[in-house]
Amino acid sequence: MTECIDPTTVKPASGSGTLTMYNRDCIKGMASLLPPESVDVVVTSPPYNLGIEYRSYDDRISRDEYLRWTAVWASEVARVLAPSGSFFLNVGSKPTDPWVPFEVANALRGVF
Repeated sequence: MTECIDPTTVKPASGSGTLTMYNRDCIKGMASLLPPESVDVVVTSPPYNLGIEYRSYDDRISRDEYLRWTAVWASEVARVLAPSGSFFLNVGSKPTDPWVPFEVANALRGVF
């Protein structure tokens, strides 16, 4: 993923506030760009580690490594999320591996 893409600022249709989007590695981007408690809403659908072929992410790492990585990015989300903020997480599964969402939720218990 390109590290130097300029952020894009969009004015919401309601005319109040702004929305800034960054195309960065989520962990590095949150750590370097976002102060604590500065984000009102986080919506994410991270790689599911189900063997999907992405261009820049190995979606076949060990389950333990995947859950450790999940805890790292979730810790950054918790750091930047405002006290009254909302966190929306989409996690996939497949019939041959239906426990992924539950294991991810369990990994997040120590973070949120």
